[in-house]
Amino acid sequence: MAPTECLTAWRRTLAKDFLRKRELSVSAVARQVEYRSASAFSVAFTREVGVSPARFVREAAAALAGATAEEFEGAIA
Repeated sequence: MAPTECLTAWRRTLAKDFLRKRELSVSAVARQVEYRSASAFSVAFTREVGVSPARFVREAAAALAGATAEEFEGAIA
């Protein structure tokens, strides 16, 4: 694995961990994983993970609650 791929994988893993904990905003997570802006982080995260950071948070919360993301969103709406 190339050094840039290792860095990307490391940042992605950290970002997922921060987002799962739900203690930081997306902007704060972006800063923690060394992105200059939340938008750059969101674009990169979506490209690498396949869903936006916000969607990832909803899906992680739904998984903890034992529901699908759609069921979870309906319950909190």
